[in-house]
Amino acid sequence: MILNELLFEAESYFFISLLLIAGIIFILISLHVTVKGEKYVAYKKFVLLMLNCSAWCITYVLQLVTPTYTGALFFYYLKFSTIALIPVSLFSFILRYTGRSEWLTKPRLLSMLAPPLFHILAIWSNQVHGFFWSDITYERSINVNFISGTPGFLFWSHTIYSYLLIVTAMFLIFDLIINQRRIHQKELLGLLLSITPPFIVNMLMVIPPLADMFVFDLTPVLFLVPGFFFTWLMIKGDLLRIQPIALSRVFDKINDAIFILDQKNRIVDFNKKGDDLLQKNNLLTSETCCENILTLSPGLQNFFRNIDYSAENKNLVEIKEKNSEKYYKTEYIPVFEDQNRHIGGLLIMRDLTDWVQTENRLKQKIDELEQFRQKVVDRELRMTELKKQLESYKSKTEKEEDKLLTRS
Repeated sequence: MILNELLFEAESYFFISLLLIAGIIFILISLHVTVKGEKYVAYKKFVLLMLNCSAWCITYVLQLVTPTYTGALFFYYLKFSTIALIPVSLFSFILRYTGRSEWLTKPRLLSMLAPPLFHILAIWSNQVHGFFWSDITYERSINVNFISGTPGFLFWSHTIYSYLLIVTAMFLIFDLIINQRRIHQKELLGLLLSITPPFIVNMLMVIPPLADMFVFDLTPVLFLVPGFFFTWLMIKGDLLRIQPIALSRVFDKINDAIFILDQKNRIVDFNKKGDDLLQKNNLLTSETCCENILTLSPGLQNFFRNIDYSAENKNLVEIKEKNSEKYYKTEYIPVFEDQNRHIGGLLIMRDLTDWVQTENRLKQKIDELEQFRQKVVDRELRMTELKKQLESYKSKTEKEEDKLLTRS
């Protein structure tokens, strides 16, 4: 019996320590992203998500260790208030990240916040109506509080709404994986999988038969998985430096090769023609910057060397593909966020090989015609000169004949 109590006490303190460490890590992540925020897309929404997770951990700790029932119940309510806001934070971040931020207008944001705000109001007034929890039990064991509530219909309303937002966010990431080129599919898949563990565990925590298996709620700690993964992607700089726009089918039908570049000219995404161009030259990597990937000719090197990232740039670039030469009208269009912050650009390459070759053939024909004309002119000049010589000779001959006749 004593051994079981000691093990349970050690388990409780270990879990409380884990919650504190997780809460501190969430805060550190938020500080890092805030300091480096201008480099990242949707960093404000990500920071809000991390702070909500930190608040979840800290309020959970305070609920467990507060010595009075009133204090423990207060932090129990406060914990569920932060939980109600996390799905909205996650969903708004994913919307911004997947390039759908224009959908999240102020009216829609307010309507999306209405259910969790209503649920928070129901949480704090639950003792009056009992619609969120029909009954709340309290037990204090080994200086640790254990509070559990019997779910009411508003609790299930909150749960269904939260899961709906999380599943929709996961679907948006999955849709991006389907439409995204191969460069970042692994990272996006990891992003999707990182959200899955806390979601599954939380589902197990609310299903009545399975909920009894858990002494503590592991969900806030498991949110470290997506937190660390997001931060790793930011530090790595491959995914969150520029908004990964999912190329649509219409975009794929464009006959120009289009590359989306980040601030360092690394390829973030490309359309089908861009994919074909990279495949022809066996160049498909996310570790190499654009200047190294596409330097297939001195002309393209000079294009990037002399590029002006504050304005549109155009030039005709020659690229050698195996045994053939290709000519591309290359254009770089800078992309700015908030009107003044450069976050990358579009590299558009239009294949003008047929046009250039036709122009070269026309020039060759014109040169040939010019040479022919010159030959004709030269021949006419020679004929004119010969005619003059003949006339001169004829004149001399006639004069000599006249002299001979005069003598005779």
